[in-house]
Amino acid sequence: MGLNSLSGNVPSSFANLSRLTRLYLHYNNLQGNIPLSTLAECQNLRMLSLGDNNFSGIISQEVIDRMSSSYTVFDLSRNRLTGSIPKEIGHFLNLEFLDTSRNMLSGEIPPTLGSCIKLEYLDMHENFFRGNIPSSMASLRGIEELYLSHNNLSSMIPEFLERFEFLRSLNLSYNNLEGTVPMKGVFNSTSSTSVEGNSKLCGGIPDFHLPECKLRHSEKRGLSITLKWIISLVFGLFGLTFAIVFLYLCCLRRERKEDTSSDSEEFLRVSYQNLLKATNEFSIANLIGMGSFGSVYKGVLEDGGTTIAIKVFNLVRRGAYKSFTAECEALKI
Repeated sequence: MGLNSLSGNVPSSFANLSRLTRLYLHYNNLQGNIPLSTLAECQNLRMLSLGDNNFSGIISQEVIDRMSSSYTVFDLSRNRLTGSIPKEIGHFLNLEFLDTSRNMLSGEIPPTLGSCIKLEYLDMHENFFRGNIPSSMASLRGIEELYLSHNNLSSMIPEFLERFEFLRSLNLSYNNLEGTVPMKGVFNSTSSTSVEGNSKLCGGIPDFHLPECKLRHSEKRGLSITLKWIISLVFGLFGLTFAIVFLYLCCLRRERKEDTSSDSEEFLRVSYQNLLKATNEFSIANLIGMGSFGSVYKGVLEDGGTTIAIKVFNLVRRGAYKSFTAECEALKI
């Protein structure tokens, strides 16, 4: 009965068509509340097309729950429907075609749509849907056409869309989407995908003519913190290395001043681990002095209880390296 000039309401007697499997009433002038309550009695109905009429009202949660779960085609497009799509839409496990475009529907896209894993065609454009594209839609791996343009959708474009191998047409234009546009799959061609009208999008293939993506503040901050840690670690290692070298030179200078009869004695050799133990891991309690370029720690070696002084240079300070060189030269005298 589609493509005629039928007007008025859908008769309530349609509820008696118990053997009806397909009903096409699209492209007419039918009006009144959308007759889903009446058609819910037709439990053998599989294909329903009510598009391009003047139906109004809401898609009732209770009515959808009463309808057969065997629908394969459900077309409510181009009417004056309001309200939201109830979560019970996920009961249509055999649904292959769903069109609710060009109405005045609002709310969020129900995550339960992800249960309609047989969907091949989904059109929800020109409504007032808000929120993000549900992550549950990642299960719609067989979808071929997806139209969500001219809504108020926000957040980022989900990456799972680029992994849909059968998706050949995607329209996300004129929403409030943001972030990076994927580049694989359907996003590899502007003839297959439209993302225009989303001022906060960036990246994507050059044909989209979008600005390059900049690092988010949090990413910049993360890189800055990492770089500071690396620099601190490097300078810390240099400082410990110079401390060990300086200690060795101090010991060498003392050995030179000893009596020649002690030439047979071995030079004092101190490992880094012994150095840590001697200073209680460079504890502040062992700190005996601080200068412009470093700190001096007192240490007691375990072997014989020898007391030593260890200077740790702060190479971050300008002139520290020059000071270290000067002290090394003084030890040679």
